[in-house]
Amino acid sequence: MSGGGGGTQTVEQRSIPPEFMPYYTGEGGLLPTAYQEFFGREYTPYLGERVAGFSPGQQAAQQGIMGMTAPAGLAAAGQTFADVTAAARGQQYMPQQFGTGYQVTPYESGFTPTPITSGYEAGALTPGYQAGQITAGYTPTGVTPTYTPGEITSGYRAGQITPSYEAREIVPGYEAGTFTADVAARMMDPYMQQVLDVERSKAMEAYQKGRAGTAAEAISAGAFGGGRFGVREAEAQRGLEAQLAEIQTKGMQQAYDQARQQFAVEEAARQQAAQMGLTAQQQSELARQREAEMGLSAQQQTEAARQQEAAMGLEALRAQEAARQTAGQMGLEAQVQTDAQRRAAAEMGMSAQAQTEALRQAEAQQRTAIEQAQEAARQQAAAMGMEAQTATQAARQQAEALRQQAAGMTESSQQFAANMAQQVLTSQEAANQFAAQYGQQGLDLAMRAGQAQQDLAAAEQGLGMARLQAQQAVGAEQQALAQAQLDQAYADFRNAEDFSRQNIAAMGAVLGGTPMPVSQESYTTGSTSPLAQIGGLGLAGLGAYQALS
Repeated sequence: MSGGGGGTQTVEQRSIPPEFMPYYTGEGGLLPTAYQEFFGREYTPYLGERVAGFSPGQQAAQQGIMGMTAPAGLAAAGQTFADVTAAARGQQYMPQQFGTGYQVTPYESGFTPTPITSGYEAGALTPGYQAGQITAGYTPTGVTPTYTPGEITSGYRAGQITPSYEAREIVPGYEAGTFTADVAARMMDPYMQQVLDVERSKAMEAYQKGRAGTAAEAISAGAFGGGRFGVREAEAQRGLEAQLAEIQTKGMQQAYDQARQQFAVEEAARQQAAQMGLTAQQQSELARQREAEMGLSAQQQTEAARQQEAAMGLEALRAQEAARQTAGQMGLEAQVQTDAQRRAAAEMGMSAQAQTEALRQAEAQQRTAIEQAQEAARQQAAAMGMEAQTATQAARQQAEALRQQAAGMTESSQQFAANMAQQVLTSQEAANQFAAQYGQQGLDLAMRAGQAQQDLAAAEQGLGMARLQAQQAVGAEQQALAQAQLDQAYADFRNAEDFSRQNIAAMGAVLGGTPMPVSQESYTTGSTSPLAQIGGLGLAGLGAYQALS
């Protein structure tokens, strides 16, 4: 029994009974000549290949495995992680602290009450009458009026009332944006394509695994390279292309929808900020208009007070003039009456002394009445002046109250403008917070994209290893087929070499006419080594030698 690996070979040995040996070995027999020819032949070595070498597929797979290095995607993932880390360090959002910036302006009243004085001091009334010496004789006295009309002027000049308000142009500062293709490309996630590449790589990996399984089934069924395998390969390729196209289309549509939503959010924030700024401008303009209206009303009130004060002064001047005119008329009447009394006294024959004394007494009475009238006029004028001062004081107080009211309105407008400015700053701060949050989301997405790059690199390396293993398996099958062909060629050579020996054995059995005991010996062949072949030939020769001995 001999073997070198492979199948099983059976060697038959027949032993000739001793009593029949002369018929086989005698002179003139049939077998001696054949045996001599068989054993006189030289050894014919087998010159063909016995062991199949590595197939090209195996050699390519071995070269690919030996040449495998770290995937380039790992370096790209590392760079992505470094970029995300640098961006995260640079993104330092600090909330801003802000206030209204408004401080209450203290109001200082410029009004100082003026003391109101009548300016009137009572004059002393003296009778001015002393009994005189009575003399006779009458001389008419000329009557001359002592009243000269005075010029009455009010002293009031109308002031110019000028409005201090000029309307300003309110600028909205907002222009609606348009969602164009460039805006969509700018706002779409830059790492979305890398995520899609990961999904496409997974689909290709599944396709490669399915393809390797299909190839293995085709080899097992003996149809490798046939039409059925080509049909299945084409169908799988079409399915892969459709799946890749669907992944790309859905991913880009999702990125476009997200970009459009983000554009709508940012546009709403810009519009709200512009609306807040426009409202602040409108409120500030309304405050300026109300302040100007209050200032105009204060000017009107002041002008009305000045006009009233001038009217009061004019009335006082008129009253004084009327008092002077009354006093003048009374003096004139006194002169007329005195002269009439003197004339009557002379006509009536009154003694000069009695007439004179009576006239002097009447004149003194008249003078007293005039002084009383003048004093009453002075008292009335003083009262009218006090009323004018009182009216002026009231007008000044009313003007001061209006100025205080205007200052309060201005202060309220400033406070309202400060509140509106604070609301604008609050909106800007909210927009900054939203931008910082969106930037953090972008960093998180970039980090996930870096992880996806790392997973993609590992998947690519695993896919390459699986492809090399599949290539190595196909090469092994090709090597096995080549080895089977070499084994078959060697078996054909062995059959050709054993053909003569088999014929001699058959001839001996025919000539013997009797069945011969058969002994069988099995040994393993296949990838038989040359030593096993030499051992098999040696056993065959030993069997033949025993048969001839």
